[in-house]
Amino acid sequence: MIRQSDQPGKRGCSFIRTLLARTGCYSRLERRRRVLELSPKPEGLPEGPVDQRAWRQYQSYLSRVRPVARAEFCQRLMESRGLKSIRALAKVTGEDWSRVARVLKLLELPEPVLEYLRTHHSPAIVDRFTERHLRELLELNDPGRIWKRFQEMLRETETGP
Repeated sequence: MIRQSDQPGKRGCSFIRTLLARTGCYSRLERRRRVLELSPKPEGLPEGPVDQRAWRQYQSYLSRVRPVARAEFCQRLMESRGLKSIRALAKVTGEDWSRVARVLKLLELPEPVLEYLRTHHSPAIVDRFTERHLRELLELNDPGRIWKRFQEMLRETETGP
């Protein structure tokens, strides 16, 4: 509901602003200032206001998650909440929409590559196939070429640089 001042001739207007629907939100502290995030609180954050240390720990955790697992999580979150756009998903996760789009793009890799990355959790594999390396594979645009390059990268990982 928005209401203007009833006094005619006055240039200044007073407004009452209310949201039409209940919006999930949480607050976090950043550089001693409270920042209000207008999205549901991500899982893994403590109850109550989120201090800067907890926020950094949460961001650090997200950076350690394997890229394919992160992409699948984003896809499941999008489906479970009924989100229709990447920007809506970005608001829910609190990340930049371009970052979310890059993560979801990884699911366009051929199924054999995705299956291998889902099932092999050795530190050498996890360290070798970062999000950047997987995006480089996507630039090849041909599933056959992607698979061949992926196998070359696996051999390089086994033999060492």
